[in-house]
Amino acid sequence: MARRAPDGRGGDLRRRVLSAAVLAPVALLAVYLGGIALAVLMVAAAGALGWEWSRLCGFAPPRPLGTTLMAALIAAVLVAETGGAFGSVAILVTVAAAVIGGVSIMVSHDRSAWRWCAAGVACLGLPCLALLWLRTAGADHVFWVLCVTWAADIGAYFTGRAIGGPRLAPAISPNKTWSGFFGGMAAAAAVGAGIGLAFGSHGGAAAAAAALAVALAAVVGDLAESGMKRHFGAKDAGNLIPGHGGVLDRLDSLLLAAPMAALLLAAGWRWL
Repeated sequence: MARRAPDGRGGDLRRRVLSAAVLAPVALLAVYLGGIALAVLMVAAAGALGWEWSRLCGFAPPRPLGTTLMAALIAAVLVAETGGAFGSVAILVTVAAAVIGGVSIMVSHDRSAWRWCAAGVACLGLPCLALLWLRTAGADHVFWVLCVTWAADIGAYFTGRAIGGPRLAPAISPNKTWSGFFGGMAAAAAVGAGIGLAFGSHGGAAAAAAALAVALAAVVGDLAESGMKRHFGAKDAGNLIPGHGGVLDRLDSLLLAAPMAALLLAAGWRWL
């Protein structure tokens, strides 16, 4: 999100495009099919996110804390996919975070890292649950969220490279620019409104406004993940995806974008 200043890294761009060309259709197909296909994708994503988050904190599996984090995320996804109520899954995530946090206070000498790892249960679990809940409202809602988030990311990337200018948050992520931020927001609003007009029944204005809220949440989620990596002195969360780093690096914008979309829908905002 809100990136990048011009840097001439054509090879990085090519890797990003190739990775997206492979991964995006897989994600969209799983969302469309739902059921087992979506469950497999979400379990794999939850496991990868849990592993990378705990690795950043220094507790990668098979260490007990990292294993607990991964297990809590996978369990939350499985319970949601097998028909468990959203509230009961939210309780599972909250209890897991409380248990890990309580243990950290009692036994850890590095409470900061433990607390980051504990926070991962909620920070990673809620987006997964939000996407699953949005899917119950229809695959089109998940498609819309993904397209808006991707549009914001792509718009920010190319606008930031083309225009450059003042940095958005130099202490957290030096490559992100204000021009990229506004370019990403404009792209998100345009794509959100376009999908709303083409496939929705509530008009482009409602979809554009919702897209702006989701895109802003995506920016905050992206910056939060960048801040976490800077806190732990890491360049990337992992190296599973060429050109993107880890799964967490690719999905960081969804950490808050998905919950924001779910919150808007739960509050009665309709854009499709």
